[in-house]
Amino acid sequence: MSALMTAQRRSDGARLPVASSPRPGEGIAELMVRASAENSYEGPVDIMRALEMRKFFLKDLGRASTYERQRIANLFGGSASDVLHDVIWPTPVKDRPGWINFFGTALRAVHLTWTRFRVAPRSMRHSPYLRSIWRLKVLSFDPESREWLLDACPVCKAPFNFARTLGVSHCPRCEKLDGEGFVRSGVDLAAYPQRLVHVHDEAALDYLTGLIDPSPVLRARISTSAATVLSNFDRGDLFELALAIVCAMTTPSEFRGKTLNRPFAAKDYKRFTPDLLARVGRALIDWPDTIQGIAEEIREGALRRQGFFGIHKELGPLLSVTLDPHVHPDLRKLLREELDANMERSASRLPTVRRAENRHRDDLVTTQAAAKLVGRTRKFVANQIAASPDFTVIRTAGGKGPTLFRASELEQAFSLKEKLEPSTKAAVALGIPPSAVADLADAGLIVRERGPIVSCSSGKAYYHKDSLESLLSCMMKTAQSGPPPKGAIRITVGINRLGGELNARWEEIFKAILEGELPVWQIRGRLLAVMTSLAVEDISRLASYLHDKRGVRLVQSEVALLAGENPNTITLAVEYGLLSKRPTIDEARRFADQYISTPAIQTVLGLRGCDVDVYTLRKLLAARGVSPALRLTGRERFIWFRQSIDFGSLQAAIEERKPPERSQLSETQWLRLRSLVSTLTRSRGDRDQENRRDLEDMLAVLRSGSTWCSFGKVHGRLGHLRRRFQIWAEDGTWDRILGELVSLNLADWPLPKIEDGHRQLRAGSGLARCLLVERATLLKDNSRRRFKPIADVLASA
Repeated sequence: MSALMTAQRRSDGARLPVASSPRPGEGIAELMVRASAENSYEGPVDIMRALEMRKFFLKDLGRASTYERQRIANLFGGSASDVLHDVIWPTPVKDRPGWINFFGTALRAVHLTWTRFRVAPRSMRHSPYLRSIWRLKVLSFDPESREWLLDACPVCKAPFNFARTLGVSHCPRCEKLDGEGFVRSGVDLAAYPQRLVHVHDEAALDYLTGLIDPSPVLRARISTSAATVLSNFDRGDLFELALAIVCAMTTPSEFRGKTLNRPFAAKDYKRFTPDLLARVGRALIDWPDTIQGIAEEIREGALRRQGFFGIHKELGPLLSVTLDPHVHPDLRKLLREELDANMERSASRLPTVRRAENRHRDDLVTTQAAAKLVGRTRKFVANQIAASPDFTVIRTAGGKGPTLFRASELEQAFSLKEKLEPSTKAAVALGIPPSAVADLADAGLIVRERGPIVSCSSGKAYYHKDSLESLLSCMMKTAQSGPPPKGAIRITVGINRLGGELNARWEEIFKAILEGELPVWQIRGRLLAVMTSLAVEDISRLASYLHDKRGVRLVQSEVALLAGENPNTITLAVEYGLLSKRPTIDEARRFADQYISTPAIQTVLGLRGCDVDVYTLRKLLAARGVSPALRLTGRERFIWFRQSIDFGSLQAAIEERKPPERSQLSETQWLRLRSLVSTLTRSRGDRDQENRRDLEDMLAVLRSGSTWCSFGKVHGRLGHLRRRFQIWAEDGTWDRILGELVSLNLADWPLPKIEDGHRQLRAGSGLARCLLVERATLLKDNSRRRFKPIADVLASA
């Protein structure tokens, strides 16, 4: 302990031969370099070794204790109060991590370099010492002399550092021996003056550098000041805001991040040019006018800023300043207010798609608002209106952000829709095919809408209601007065009989009626379509206005209509060579006379009141030896020879397969049978009604001779009836009621049918059913034979 105290007293009493006191703008690091040079030390490390403070680096001096500062002050031997003053020490700022006290101004420590320094040769001529402000990375010039800073020896090109010194104004690497054999520097940096900085706005640059300049004299010479709204902020906060704005101004348009693009490497600090610093200084002085100009310059690169929309796309770099944690919150709030004001002022030209809070345009609506405006779904607006070239659609190239529409265009287009009729409704009113409505428009009989609403209607055509109503009125006025002549035929019926529904020139028929060449009469009734309510004298008069159809080729849909087949069947028939790809009318009629498909057979039988499924129909045809003419692929389609189909035989077979109707027991019959019928153990509800219903259904099956399945498909209860029948056979119920059923004439039962797919009646309910039929027949013949109980027969089977 005594040895430690002795060493401490020795270090406390140590003095440098040449006393050193801090000079204006000189920090503790620069003071140590100068003291080392004046006392012939190799560098600041030797001074720290003399104080036995080897653990400290220059950047750690700000955390030195009061005792350690006192030892350093005693070592320098100058004015202890100057050395102990907090100004020259980079002490941390309370409650602001990463910030230090830079000569009374709060500054982020990251802006200073602690291993290397720079010099201004012109300033070194009259004041040979280093300034702390030269270590500021964002300044590439000396604010006092406006000289570019020198960061490496102009001779050996070695960068300057704090490890070694041969004089503050000399290169520590370029050594030579003087006449007395001492090592001296061979390069005097003061002999290498650098070029001066020239900017357009000198006052703005002086203001910005004065925010952090250590010299109070230079700071007092600044004639300008910040705007009133910024006057209450600390100089360090204003300087940090200025640096953040420079970072935003130098951010490339291709930068994809939302955070501020701050410098990291030493080369990144080349972005802080004197001109940009002067301009940002002017922005602080003239706040907010200059900042608006900066915002407009950043907006010019919005189109190259991919992956964003709205304010992030237009003013993204400046917006990142408002999100940067190193900028004072109140300054961020002021900047955000100016950005919002800029977005409002630029809303009239709408450079990009924006959100609602930054759009400031009532004439633009989103997809959801557009859907509500036009009364359609959002999907319709997004798929139809947005794809229409007749509407102004504003959206981002990458698909991000809302899609905007002009409300005036939508209102104008869809308000006209009330005055339009789609082609389908127009065709219904005229009584003609929808495809023929366009021919009437081409002939000038009605007016077709060709505005924006057509382009977003999925290919639908619209026609003006007034032109359609005018045509309908003129057509009705041309009708002859009085009742139609005998033999008159409606125009649509006549065209269908002539086979020219799809090939008739409807516009010629309309013109012939309007010009009086084709006399027509009106047939009043429930059919209100024009061509259905108007009739001609006879079909020969109508035939003269139709083309010759013999050489006309039909499409497959027309063949299906003519042959009464499904279009898919016609397509398959063409693939298998039964029809040509574009058959004539005669060829289509020959096909209809020779062949018929399974669905068409079902349609014919349905018209006769016989509904049958495909599989049952195929079974019935196979049972009658009818083979298909062709088997088509796809869902097992068949084509048959029409002449081989006997519709009468099929109808009779289907009638036989119909399930039996439920029997109805009279009250007298039920009273005689009620006590003989067993009751279900688990029966719920009215047991008598349940027993009566089961007995009626069983008698219906026995009387018809049909299977349980055919009855259950229509009336249900298939499993229940079969199980109940088996139970009654086993518990003797049928043995008890069989005699009563015979006496009541309810036992006229045929033997059950055995069809394909059913098991033989050899056991179970099938055997019991056969026994009942045989015994009922014997009882009706007054047989006195005693029968063995059915349960015993079933047990021995």
